[in-house]
Amino acid sequence: MKEIILKDEKWGENEHHFLKAVIKNNGDLVFEGIQSGDSVKERFGDFDLEYWYTIGAEFVYEILLNLLGEKFHHISHVLKWLKNKEIPYNTTSF
Repeated sequence: MKEIILKDEKWGENEHHFLKAVIKNNGDLVFEGIQSGDSVKERFGDFDLEYWYTIGAEFVYEILLNLLGEKFHHISHVLKWLKNKEIPYNTTSF
């Protein structure tokens, strides 16, 4: 299982919003979130809210390709991003 924290913010006396993305062993992509604090209680009637959004494994590559298409418009930007994230890659040309 791989995961990344997308948001972990605390403010005020008791506000905390947390969101992570997890790729489960079966390949599903799950967004797991927790929100707590007075603002949550005002909106939902309870002090905290936990939620999960699951995207089936068969759509994960479609999401990946769309995100790459929206973020990058030149291979040099992709390679710079990979280097900054310390993600190895191979290159071939002729």
